[in-house]
Amino acid sequence: MDKEYPFEVGQFLWMSGFPLRDMDETKSKIYANGAETTEFIHTLVQDGTHYKAEFVTKNAGAPTFTPPKS
Repeated sequence: MDKEYPFEVGQFLWMSGFPLRDMDETKSKIYANGAETTEFIHTLVQDGTHYKAEFVTKNAGAPTFTPPKS
């Protein structure tokens, strides 16, 4: 029998090589279906949910990443 495992947005970012250490967590945001989450990178990934992230770097002067508005 398969066992379900809760998978978090941060785990996906870590596996994809995203530089989490460089991110200012006090200014960065994760959205699920258009609403900001309170769990940030610990938000559980759920099938059928649309996720959006806005990341701000700790390095002053470096570019920030915000996806284009759709």
